[in-house]
Amino acid sequence: MDELLEQFLLEGRELVAQATTDLRALESRADDRASLDSAFRAVHTLKGSVAIFAFLPAEQVLHAAEDILEAARKGGGALSASALASLTAVIDTVDRWIDDIEQAGRLPENAGAVAGALVARLADEHGEGAGVTSAEALNVRRGGPSWSAALLDHLRSNGADMAAPMTLFRYTPDTDCFFRGEDPLALAMAVPDLVSLRILPAGAAWPEAEAFEPFSCTSLVEGASTASEEAVRGAFRLVPDQVEIHAALPDENAEGAHLADRETRGADVLRVDAARVDALADGLGELIVAVNAVAKLGEAAGSVDRALG
Repeated sequence: MDELLEQFLLEGRELVAQATTDLRALESRADDRASLDSAFRAVHTLKGSVAIFAFLPAEQVLHAAEDILEAARKGGGALSASALASLTAVIDTVDRWIDDIEQAGRLPENAGAVAGALVARLADEHGEGAGVTSAEALNVRRGGPSWSAALLDHLRSNGADMAAPMTLFRYTPDTDCFFRGEDPLALAMAVPDLVSLRILPAGAAWPEAEAFEPFSCTSLVEGASTASEEAVRGAFRLVPDQVEIHAALPDENAEGAHLADRETRGADVLRVDAARVDALADGLGELIVAVNAVAKLGEAAGSVDRALG
């Protein structure tokens, strides 16, 4: 068995055991902040571990569980008994999947369906207020929002090749992402076949210098790639609820639009008579000959110096 996989199996079981202990503690004392924080860390670390091996169903259910725990931490409220039962079901399922991975090297065939049911169960428990819906957890949001139109305008104005299909994305990192050791910019730059990347304020404007909080993420990242939607989605697989993806079809009149744009920017175009261009080329040729002659004279002078020395 692969050494890295063996390490995952060992650490995965430890994290499952920790999360189970924490959830049981929360069943007895719902306001136990230390257990809530510990459960969140265990689930977050476990999610990152399964992502290394592309065990997508496990990653999906753990991400949904992480969102429930994070919402409870931010809101300061206690998890309900039914929410704790749903979280426990997730951890128990992942525990069984770890056994399956050890025995067969992969998740069972029904893992996707089981994951969908668990994510929907968590969504029903906590709703959109927790930032979790079954659609968001299992699929990246799609459509044609206003941000995609603005990004396309930005690409056109900067001379991007609009004749090719592109996948646009808008990544809005969680405010507390730095505390979890996440690097939003590095994550966005890992998107394959990037065409454009820009950083914008998450709000209406950047905060004033005196109000700027260096440990809070106040930015979002927009970008475009020529890679497929699936490939771009894969780059954001650890934060699927924080990214929007939109497929942009090629501009039907992209070449004509580029030509029209160049014509409207007359100040950027300098027309030079052909005779002047020929004269410049002749002068450049003479300059090259002169430079070569000087180089040869330098070599000859060096030879004379060596002979006299």
